[in-house]
Amino acid sequence: MSGWKDAERQVARILDGRRRVRINYSESCEDVYHHIYSIEVKYGKQVPKWIGKICRRGRPVILNSVLVLFPLASGSFNSAIEVKRVKIKFLVDGMVQAHSYNTRKTPMLCMKPRGYRGIIGCLYLLDYLDSRFCR
Repeated sequence: MSGWKDAERQVARILDGRRRVRINYSESCEDVYHHIYSIEVKYGKQVPKWIGKICRRGRPVILNSVLVLFPLASGSFNSAIEVKRVKIKFLVDGMVQAHSYNTRKTPMLCMKPRGYRGIIGCLYLLDYLDSRFCR
């Protein structure tokens, strides 16, 4: 088993989704099928180290008043911290990729940095406030 496959399976299990198995990898589709979210999963070296470091506190982090990083299994908006002026190009690119798969679903980027035990979710701030993760 490969690490990225395990990360996709873990995301599917947490969100009650289904890992999408592709026969043709040139096909562009979401990594995990879910009825609400269009999910892109990033794993390992491709995830910037600062994302794992900033999320080690185990609570949501608002970045540039646009995106929220949060532990996928739990979290409460009341304890969120805000970090401004962080370079978020990697996150925005991942969210755009997730959105490109299905524009009717809410885009979600899920990440498992190297050495990080859990999964980090990323949503746009307004989508996070409307989600079950904020409750």
